[in-house]
Amino acid sequence: MSEREPELAFSSLDQVSGGAKQKRLEKALERALTWQSGVEDKTQVVNGHVYVGPHKWIVCLIGSDAYTVQDFILNHYDSFKKKERDNKLKNLSISMMGLSSEPLKVHVRDYNQLTHMTREGEYLNIVNKKTADECARKFFSSMTTYPSNDRPVVREHFQNI
Repeated sequence: MSEREPELAFSSLDQVSGGAKQKRLEKALERALTWQSGVEDKTQVVNGHVYVGPHKWIVCLIGSDAYTVQDFILNHYDSFKKKERDNKLKNLSISMMGLSSEPLKVHVRDYNQLTHMTREGEYLNIVNKKTADECARKFFSSMTTYPSNDRPVVREHFQNI
């Protein structure tokens, strides 16, 4: 069996994007943002402080920096930068983790910009196997503070076929 490029598990994204590999991440982000936008915010007052929840989180695990996010940033920049009280995305964070043998370079600036546009988003590139477990544990630990029993976790992923 010959080695093939990873393919998007949900091939409908390829049909939408015309199969352009570099646009796959943007299409997946658009779909995830649509899903997250459908989650209704609930307001709760505790000790005089107003909390709005649930916290919404999109996590991207990438193994290559061949995927661009520049159009996604341009299309949604104003939505993420609105004032807190007017921002429907204020409870949304986007985090990205690159898993690679060499540091990712091509779109790293865009990945950082995208993640830092959101409330608690972070970008991390793990290249060292010795520290991978510890780095991943710290990266994912922040998400455990927002458990949800209301909605299922929806995952899309790249896989080798």
